[in-house]
Formats: sequence, C-alpha cells, structure tokens
Amino acid sequence: MKKIAITLIIILLLLSSSFVAFVPYVTYAMTPSSGDMSINIDLYFFQDLTIFPDGTGDLNISIGIPASPLAEIYRESLSKTNEDEFLSALSKECSCSLGLSTQMVQLKIEPGDGCGEFYIYAYAKVIPRNLSIFQGETIDVWALDIGPMNSTIFTKCLLTKLVFIQLLLDKLSGEQIYRTFSSTQINLPSGAVLLNRDEIDRQNWFIDLGGGTSVEATISFGEKLILNETTIVTEQEITKDPAEVCNTLQGYKLFTVKYSLPHFEGINLVRANDKVSENFAWEWGPISLVDDTFEAPWSYEDDTVSAEANVTARVMLDVSGYVGWVPTFPNWWNKLQRFEAWTKAEVRVDLTVNVSVSAQLEKTFDLKSFNPIHHPLVLWVGWFHVEVSVCYNVSAGLDINIEGQINAVAKSRASAWLKAGVAWNNTHGWHMIWESNMGIDQIDSMIEFDVKASIKPNLTNRLDVKFYETVGPYIKVVLYALAEIENQALKSLKIGLEVFAGIDFADPLKKLLGLREWEWPLWETVLKEWNFAEVHDVAISFIQVSKTKIYPGDSVNIMVDVANLGQYDENVVISLSYVDKNGLKTQIETRELQLPSGVSLCPLFTWDTTGISAGTYIIEAEASIDHDDDLTNNIFRTIIEIMSIDFYVTLDYTETKAWYKPGELTQTRVQVKNLRNVRTTTWLGVSVYDPTGEHERYQQQISITPVSATIEPCQVANFTITWMAPLDAPIGPYKISLNCYKDSAFTEKYSDNIDYADVFYVYKLKILMPTITTPAITRDINNPSPILISVTWIPKAWLDPFSDEQPTFSVKIGNKPATVQLFDIPFSHLGIYTLWVAPPTQDNEGLFNVSVTVSFDQLEDSAMEHYAVKYVTALPTEPIEKGLAWLRTQQKPDGSWQSNLGVTSLAVLAFLNAGYDETDATVSKAINYILSNVKSDGSIYKSYPTYETSLAILPLVATRNEAYKTIIENAKKWLVNSQWDESCLWGGVSKDSWHYGGWGYGLSGWYRPDLSNTQFALLALDAAGLPKDDPTWVKAQVFLHRCQNINFPITLNIEGVEYTVQPYNHYGGYDGGFIYYPGTSLAGGQTSYGSMTGAGIWGLLLSGVPKTDPRIVAAMNWVKNHYTWDTNPGIGWWRMYYYYLS
Repeated sequence: MKKIAITLIIILLLLSSSFVAFVPYVTYAMTPSSGDMSINIDLYFFQDLTIFPDGTGDLNISIGIPASPLAEIYRESLSKTNEDEFLSALSKECSCSLGLSTQMVQLKIEPGDGCGEFYIYAYAKVIPRNLSIFQGETIDVWALDIGPMNSTIFTKCLLTKLVFIQLLLDKLSGEQIYRTFSSTQINLPSGAVLLNRDEIDRQNWFIDLGGGTSVEATISFGEKLILNETTIVTEQEITKDPAEVCNTLQGYKLFTVKYSLPHFEGINLVRANDKVSENFAWEWGPISLVDDTFEAPWSYEDDTVSAEANVTARVMLDVSGYVGWVPTFPNWWNKLQRFEAWTKAEVRVDLTVNVSVSAQLEKTFDLKSFNPIHHPLVLWVGWFHVEVSVCYNVSAGLDINIEGQINAVAKSRASAWLKAGVAWNNTHGWHMIWESNMGIDQIDSMIEFDVKASIKPNLTNRLDVKFYETVGPYIKVVLYALAEIENQALKSLKIGLEVFAGIDFADPLKKLLGLREWEWPLWETVLKEWNFAEVHDVAISFIQVSKTKIYPGDSVNIMVDVANLGQYDENVVISLSYVDKNGLKTQIETRELQLPSGVSLCPLFTWDTTGISAGTYIIEAEASIDHDDDLTNNIFRTIIEIMSIDFYVTLDYTETKAWYKPGELTQTRVQVKNLRNVRTTTWLGVSVYDPTGEHERYQQQISITPVSATIEPCQVANFTITWMAPLDAPIGPYKISLNCYKDSAFTEKYSDNIDYADVFYVYKLKILMPTITTPAITRDINNPSPILISVTWIPKAWLDPFSDEQPTFSVKIGNKPATVQLFDIPFSHLGIYTLWVAPPTQDNEGLFNVSVTVSFDQLEDSAMEHYAVKYVTALPTEPIEKGLAWLRTQQKPDGSWQSNLGVTSLAVLAFLNAGYDETDATVSKAINYILSNVKSDGSIYKSYPTYETSLAILPLVATRNEAYKTIIENAKKWLVNSQWDESCLWGGVSKDSWHYGGWGYGLSGWYRPDLSNTQFALLALDAAGLPKDDPTWVKAQVFLHRCQNINFPITLNIEGVEYTVQPYNHYGGYDGGFIYYPGTSLAGGQTSYGSMTGAGIWGLLLSGVPKTDPRIVAAMNWVKNHYTWDTNPGIGWWRMYYYYLS
C-alpha cells in the first residue's frame, strides 16, 4: 500500500485535465521592481456570437492582456505553441463553458496599442449543442441554450484552472489578484424577435469560493444580449466546503434564449455531432529528452589504493504519460467512478566500464555529474497556461569492495522500459500499474584478478518536474551492473534497476522554510543475472494483492512473482496460504509451474474469504523445487485485514421533517440490517449532536422505539428516534451517531457503522439589527425615511441551493405593515438576510416594536424586537455635545479609541473642530497617544502607514501648536516621498504605469496604490500646507484620471514635460464615476460607486482642478444620477462610512 500511496502522490502532482494542451515553453522569469511590490494580473475575454437563421453561427474571440508580466508570458508561450493545439484548447473551452460546438478556423496574435499590451484573436464556426425549433404556420419559435451543458465537466474544468492560477500567483512576490473579465455578445438572426427578455434579463449567478476567490455571471440587455462574467482569484486558500461548491455550480450561467423568426418550410436544423465527454483524459508523449553519449574518466591513488576507471555510456530516454478519470458529480469531489494514471520511461543504454584497482578497500565514488538537460513546457487549461519545467540529469558512480588486485572490463547493450502508476475503480479499489521489460543484446566481459571482490558501476538518471519552478516530483532510476568474484572465479554478474521517487523544492523555499528533499524507494529488480557457478535456485520476489482491507465473504486477487535464478529449467510448486493470529497456517491453493532458467512468471490466485472470521492474516507464498541451493528467497509474506461488520445502519428520511423549531419533537426513522449468520438481538445506541458538538446534555431526552430488536440473518428492523429540541437549542444543523450494542446497558457494541450523519435543522428567526439598545432612526412620522433590518435564519444554501427563489419576508412596525425588499442576496447563502424597509406612517413620535415574518415553501417563522424603531421629527438639542460626551466614555486609558491610530485621529479631530484644545484632558491624552507613534522616517502609524500618517497630520495641524511643526513637516515629506513616481520609496515607475501618482498602504505586500489611500494623503498634504505648485498635485491627477470612467485624455505638465494621460478603462461604462484603482472596482468589473466617486471629486479639487473642468462635471453628473443617503451607490450598504466621509 505504501508503494501505491507514494506513486499516487507523484502521479497526482503531474496530472491535469482533458482541457490541457501540452506544448514546449521557454522559461520566463518575472522579477518585481525593487521592494516587494504587488502584481495584479488581468485578462479580458471578448466573444461576439452571431446566430444565423439555420441555427449555426460565427464566433469571434478577442483575448486582451494589458501590460503585465502575464502579457510577456503569453507572448513567449504562444511563440512556442503549436497553433492547432491552442485552437483545440479554445474550442474545448467554448464547448465546456458556453455549450457551443466550434470549429476554430483562424488565429491571429499581435501586440496592442499600449506599451506591453497583447491580443489574441480567433474565429470559429459554431453549432449550438442544444437548439430546438417549434414550427408554426407563420412563425417558428427557436430555443437556444447557452452555458455549460454538463455542469460536472464545467465544474472540474473551472476548479482545475483555479488551482493552476493560484500556483502562478504563489510564484510572484507580494500581493496578487488574478481577474478575468469576459463579455459574450449574442447577436440573433436578422428579423428575430426575442420572446423571453423579461425572464432572463439581469439574471445573476454569484459563487463565493472563500478566501477572496469568486466567479460571477450576469445577463444584461442594451442594444444586444450580453453575458458578462468575472473571475477573481487570490492567493488565499479556497475555504468553501467542496460539496457546497459542486452543488452551487450546478446550473451556473445556464439559460435559454427564445426567439421567433418568420416560418421557413425548408429549414434544415444542423446539430452538433460531437460530444463533451464525461471522462477526463490527458495523454502526452513520448517526448525524447535525451540522446547523448557520456564519458567519465576517473583515477584515484593514496597509500592503500590505486584505481582507474572509465565509464562510457550512450543514453537515450523517452518519457510519456497518461491520466484519466470518470468523476461522480455532483457528489463529493473525491468520489470517482474510475481513475488511472501512469508514467512511462523508456531508456536505451550502451555501457562500457573499464576498471583497474589494486587495493584493500570498501568505498563508494561519485565519478561524474553530467550537465543537466532542461525542457520547459506549457500546459493549456482552456485559455490559461501553466508553466512546467522538466529537468533530466545523469550521474555516474562506482561502488567497490576489493581485497587484492582486479582488472575488469564490462560491456553491455541494454534497453528497458518502466511503466508505473495507479488505478482505481469503485468495485475493486486501488491497485498498482507496474509493467517493465528488459532486453540485453550483448554482454561481453573480461576480468583478471587475484581477489575477492564486488564491483558495482551505476548510472543514475533523474527526471524532475516542477510547477512554476517551485515544487514538484521526481523519479530517479539507477541502472547498475554488479560483478561478484570469489576464489579467483566470477561467481555472478547482475544487471539491475532501482527506482526512487521524491518531492523536491526550489532552493529559496528550502532556505526560507527549512524544507528538504523527500525520497522513497519505489522498486528494485534484477533485470538480468548470470550465475557462472551452476546452481538450482528459485525465488519469490514479491506478492501483490488487489485489496489489503476486505470484509468477510469478499474475494481478493493475489499475484505472486516467482523467478528462476538458477541455470536449470525447474518444475516449481507454488503454495499460497494464510496464517491467523494463533499461528495456524491454512492452505489457499497449490499450483505447479514449468519455469525455464532466467524466466520469471506472475501467476494470479484468488482467495474467497467466505466463512472466515474478522482479523489480521498473513498471506504467505512459498516456491519449492526438488533441490534448491538458496532457500533464503523462497518465501514472501504480506498482510490482509478482514474487517468486522455485524450490522448495516441506514437512515430513512421519507417520513420525517427536515426542519424543526426549538421546543418541537423531532422524529427520525432508522433501518438496521443484520449481516451476521445467526439470529441476533441488538439495542440501538443514539446520540444527538448540536452545531457546537455538544451531545451529553441531550442524552436523557432521546426516545427509541422499539427499545431492542431481534433480527434474522440478512433481515432488517425499523427503529424510530424521537428527541425534544430544547427551547434554548442552538440554531443550525444537527447530527446523530448510531451504534448497535449487545446489551441493554450499552457496554459492548457490535460495530460503529455511522459516526455522524446530518438529520435535521433547528431554526429560529433572530433580528440582529435594529435592537432596543441601538434602535433605527427614521425621520418624520408622515414621511418616514427607509431603514435597514438585518436578520439571521436558515441559510439559503440549506433551503434549496439549486433554486434562485429566496425566502419571503414581511415586516410590521407598531402593528402597521411596512414595504420590504430583500437587499443583499449573496449573504443569504450564509443565513444573513438584509431587508430594505420603508416604514409606515405613525400617529406620534417615539419608539415602536418591530416584528419580522419569514416564509419559504411550507416553513414559516417570526421574531419581534421591542422598541427597535424610533420616529424623530426634530433633531435633538446640542447634538454635537452629546456626541462628544459619548466619545469621552469610549476613550481608553492610553488616550486611544479602539487602540487604533486612525480612529483616534478622527475622534480627537471632532473635539478640536468643536473648539476644544489641549487643556482638555481627553484631547491631551489623544494627542500624546498620536505622538507616541511617530517613527524615525517621519511616518506616524501602528498598522497602516499611509492611512494613519495622513489622519494623524489632521489633528496635529488643528492644535495650532508650534511644538509639532517639525513632526508635521517630516510626516508631510514622508507622504510626498511615498507617492508612486520615478523615485518613490517603493521603487520607481514610469508615467505609463497605472501606479503613477497614487498612494498605497505603504505596507509590505500592499504597496500598490488605490484611491482610498490617495484621498487621505491628499487631504493631509493640503492641511499640512504643501504648496499648490508642487509637482505632487499634478502627479496625483495622473492617477485620478486613470481611476475615472471617462473616455477622453488629458495633457499635463509634469516638472516641465508635457504628458498625455489616456483613460485606463477601454471597455465602456464611461459614466464619469470613480473606482478603487485602475482596472479594479470593489463593485465588480469597471462599475463606479459612491464612496470612490466622492474621493475622486475632492482629490481633483485639492489638486487644483476647477469645478468647471470636464472631469469634475462628469463626476458630479454621476452623483446627481445615483445619489442616495441610505446606501453606498453602486455597491449597496457596504463601506457606508467611506461614503459618508466622502
């Protein structure tokens, strides 16, 4: 089993999917600029699909890669890629992702207009996989399915790409986010009328995989029907449960377009005749890695030994491989119907060894290591590439054990191949694939000696495979010749093969993490042996069993490898037996074979375990002949475990509820089957586990009917389990564990068949906000303003993960119904539901109760929060003083608020702006806290240098204390030097870089700029009195322009040089708003949103741009068209505090 486990590790590290093209690749090293700057990797995928009246179509594909290391990687990869292989990968991607059978007919690759940009264009003929027509007298109705026709294959392809993308991100230093923006435009035939626009318009699919990785697709209509997709991949681990991801991807971006055309009698519907296979397979090679001649002369001399040796070898090596599997979806990812993976190495060697030694010596020598041969490759997963480097190394060695004098010459001409791997199916489980062949064309040897000696020249071949030059497996094959000499006669000459496998890491990882190379012996065999002393000798080299753990009554296949090592043909008797724990040996089968000299055979035996009790057994194979000169190798043993199974327990949900409220009686039906051979009485032991893992407190509340059951062999008994859920029962999924016991005291059990199984969900609606302590405020009893209500209930993923239907909510405030809209749907999968509520009018001001009712299918639940909504028409008196009084109660003894320098700066600024100064104890303590965090380089921070330095400047300036002048000046200089330009603290960039002019966090791994950090830096520089003719302000306009969704350039004078700034957004949506940083919006795609648009406006004004400038006019128009006060426009309630601040 250890061999299988090790081999499986190696094979799995090499496998990819059937959507992979295997091509040569020239290694490209990505080196970031000085400092650990972050790298953002973007790829834009545009597809224009035109459908013709007969249902066929044309597809134009455009892949855009902005200037980044990715563009250079693609350029190098495609220059070494066979065009047909890349087109084939694209074709499979379209088939898997869009349900289109394509014939790629044209490919064009060219650079873009910008520096470093890169574009790939492809054209294909298209036949939809699922297209139907319903013909009428005057009108024909067409139905075209778009999206993954097979969610199983799409899921595997998507997850394969995500794994390799994360490997690429791991290679790069700093923070990386990989994003793919895909837009597919669907053009219906001329004269077509779309029939189901309302049905599919604005359909949205969002899959959050955890760790910041997500996929999203949305249908939109303008002049055309467009499917927009966004994939975001981070370096963080994907945390979503595998089964949940598989389930939620079922039906992802799958929709039907229905349209009508005038009736045409002669229509001939063309259908795709190819099929998207559910079997994943990738076969590569053979690849010729080596055909070279190596020579290694060597000499050695000291007081006790004089030796000379020369090894000449011509080595020819081909490698090939295969991996294929049939998954079982949408179940757990590790469930397969069949799996097979193997690699094959074929080596041909002409080897000549000359040795002359005079010594009394036992030693090992490394003769020579030859120059390694590197063979970089690329795997294509759809349109995404994966870097693979293959390295082949050869070294020669010599092991000698000599007493006396020896002169030897050995010549061999040998060829051998080794095929190693693993296979699995859901009937027989794991077994090894292990095939080999050896051919010896000629052996010529000459030995002159007066010694007792052994000599073992060897040639070590090592094949390393590394992903992204970081980590990967290797296989080491050692071919050796061993000559044994005794009493002035050559006793034997052997040619053998040793195989090792291991995992190696890049040298920087070894040094940084203290890693080391791991190696395991896989296999050792003697390929050919000549015994010059004539002997009778048979041996059993190994036993291979199909399964090592079985149940009573199972059959297991046992393969025995027996070899004739002597010089005579033999009649061999092979006896196969099993030995129990008491040492009693029982024969399974005896077989007689004719075995010629030098031949090995592998007869197959079958052991039927019917009637054999559970336990651990030794399987023993013995080979015997009439006379054997060496009895040490005649017996081989291995172990098989027969596991005990007395009862089989199943759960029957057909007559039970899946959802219960606290205080309700739960009911679960259980079926127990007797697999013993005798009539048996059993007591069923049950435990109920709540979401926290607690179970002991519930034990006394469990009732089981009947208490026990007497079951005939192979018959079943039904039990009913009831349990009263306590009123304080935790909300969430509940599990049970089941055991069959031999007595009513539950002291001894037959077997533990089910550890844990989900059986039901205890639910209770809970209002998170508003509450009696933090009521929601709504203005004007006659025209109340909207409020948000947040509740927890059963997660949508538990209710029905395959349906878009959401629970229905209703709200009453003071017994009057309110208007309700479910606001933030993505969080509903986590059980958090946010409701946008328009309160009803009331007769008077004051606090009112709020009640929420929810229903889904047959479920209904409700909750009430007392005095949680407050109607207030007039503002309270002295609101500023009341706010400051509350702030005083929140200050910590060290002078901070929340132990956060940024929060402290904003809080004390409120006091300073209200007229307080440092004579106030609250203000004095806060300023001292800020001063305690001043750094030697001028920055002022605890966690986030740019944010906190910028905010700290504001209250220090507001104190008007001359003692802080130097501190403020040094902080101002630090901010100026932190701005991205040709010589900033984090490394210089040119004006063409999107980083230029902005500010980032100033934190290792987070140096890249964004508009949020930039707005605070500009505000602080303005407060600190940075002159408006300083070039910092003009440089900032470069970054601001690239963050704005506008389609016109501007020309700026930067330190005496005219520079034209082009808009960064080339993909539409020019509404004048701003985004987080060039090319990235936290609202998705290039979508503008409120908090960043506010930051962009004040950034432009602080930089000296007049209000009449087209940039500010465009941004203000966006605000007029999108203004709300209760949400952050474009992104919902997320980051509301930034929106209010802006």
